[in-house]
Amino acid sequence: MSQWISSPKEYSLTSKIFYKNGKISYLKSKADLNKGGLQNIDEIFLENPISKIETRFNIIEPLSIKLIIKYKNYLLTQLNVGIRNSNDISYIGEEYWVPPSYSKFFQRFFFNHNHEPSGFESLGFGQTGGWPELEVPFITEEIKSYLSNLTEFKPEISKNLEKCVSLLEQHYKKPIKVD
Repeated sequence: MSQWISSPKEYSLTSKIFYKNGKISYLKSKADLNKGGLQNIDEIFLENPISKIETRFNIIEPLSIKLIIKYKNYLLTQLNVGIRNSNDISYIGEEYWVPPSYSKFFQRFFFNHNHEPSGFESLGFGQTGGWPELEVPFITEEIKSYLSNLTEFKPEISKNLEKCVSLLEQHYKKPIKVD
């Protein structure tokens, strides 16, 4: 089995915005660090009026493992997991090739600080706050074996990863609505 590879850490600010009308929304803004200090954050635009904003600074460690799993209509080539602040799961994703052109695609399912569904991103679909319905299971027994291997490498994520994997399995059977 291949080994999990850690990429350079990513930094972001995640904001939970409480509007006076009761609506709650979430924003994620990339942050650049230089010599340990916050140097730059992306611009954000907010609706008015706002009653409160809760902001968290996050450190994401992107991990990936190369693999080759052939499904009937695509070839899975890489599994990706983002670990937030050392023990939370930020996202679980995959990269794959689709014949006959073998174009490269990716998809990532995001989780909030409570390990609940919080968004989705893919090539051609963009980034959204919900999870799309799945035509095929995202989590298979073979994928679980790679994720189990990750918990041997990073045991501190074990319980959180288990919860996120369970949500993805449930989502295939009965789509989870994300507010």
